[in-house]
Amino acid sequence: MTPARISLLFLLLLPLVILKAEETNKSLLVGTWHLNSELSSELSPWKTYDLTIDVKDDTVTINQNLTWGRRVFNSTLTVDTTKADNIVPISMWPDNRHIGAYSYDHLKHVHATWLENRRILQLSTDLNLQTQQGVHSVNILSDYKVSASGSRLTLTELRSTRNTPLEYVFDRVNADSK
Repeated sequence: MTPARISLLFLLLLPLVILKAEETNKSLLVGTWHLNSELSSELSPWKTYDLTIDVKDDTVTINQNLTWGRRVFNSTLTVDTTKADNIVPISMWPDNRHIGAYSYDHLKHVHATWLENRRILQLSTDLNLQTQQGVHSVNILSDYKVSASGSRLTLTELRSTRNTPLEYVFDRVNADSK
């Protein structure tokens, strides 16, 4: 092959290589998800749970929307997967508020890791909760895993305060279904 033909072949294949690299950096997690309560752990004290996940380079943003009647809780978690510790301010801890556990210092420390070619996002979250018995350190391991078809997201949470993991199953909300 002549150098001119090699150059031409390279120029023709370059867009395919770039496209493949962009596909590798995309995540199936991106999108809007609605809780399938029939397949999930009890959501108490909430009735609905929606997630919107966005990924830009090394930054993941998870918007959480919990509701029950007129009661609404919205939060945004943005983490950089290249950082060992993302310090994230929180207004409250929405899980199990009926048990009297509240965010003590209104901060959580989050370490995020990609697994399985960005099909699984694993978060390790440390926070301090105030209860009647005092302040307790809690660790929550969260795995956000997308099905092979990309239509279902399973969030598995293992908390240091309980022996049984919580499992929340979400269905993808298509933009054209609204």
